[in-house]
Amino acid sequence: MSAKSGISKGMIDLWNYAMDRQFPRMVIVNKLSMSETDFDDIVLIVNRVLEQGVTPYLVLHDEVGEPTGLISLESREVHDYSATTPNRYMADSELQTLVEEFASEYADQLSAFESDSFAHGLLVPILPVMESKLIGIAEIKQYLAQIN
Repeated sequence: MSAKSGISKGMIDLWNYAMDRQFPRMVIVNKLSMSETDFDDIVLIVNRVLEQGVTPYLVLHDEVGEPTGLISLESREVHDYSATTPNRYMADSELQTLVEEFASEYADQLSAFESDSFAHGLLVPILPVMESKLIGIAEIKQYLAQIN
């Protein structure tokens, strides 16, 4: 889904079809740098219009507001895409403190699910993507690998 254009009627119909059949599904949010709407706004819209989803990652931004990476709310690992080669490292204590409330909420949400809930169409991750910097691509592949 585009952060710029939002959710269409056709997307809602397709989503409901997949949800009724418990197909695995995720919301992939793109066009984050081209929109006045940010990832958090889209998450709220998805939760209201489609169904309740979970956000395993938060978007990290540089000084001018451009997305540069993600932080995993489960592991507190930073997925840094600001350089040519992506880099992963543990968040510093300041960043961990900033995301603690979100991480706690995410852990509470996950506690209601089994580890294979995504593959069974019960857990819906909402993931940010910025193709030009490869942000979110590896994270999507991790979820897709769960589907047998």
